[in-house]
Amino acid sequence: MGSNSALLARRVIENSYQVIAIELMAILQAVDYLKTDNRLSTFTKDIFKELRTIVPVFKEDSPKYKDIMNLKEYIISKTLNLDKLSVAEKIKVSAEK
Repeated sequence: MGSNSALLARRVIENSYQVIAIELMAILQAVDYLKTDNRLSTFTKDIFKELRTIVPVFKEDSPKYKDIMNLKEYIISKTLNLDKLSVAEKIKVSAEK
């Protein structure tokens, strides 16, 4: 029974990464569509630019499974470097934990 639970938990985690990748794609598109990239903080803008190298702007409907998988692999392999955050942002991040 424990191994079945572990396999189910693994599948849930894998699916969660895909959901986060899809949400990131939607956020990237929203920032471009609303033309609000100039309102992003320096830290967020760096992440935005990095993610845009993985998923380019799309204007027409097309299959996105490759982009989703690329973002998923990025999320799994990437650790955010919080050293770039200002002191105020670090306090906010630690308060949210």
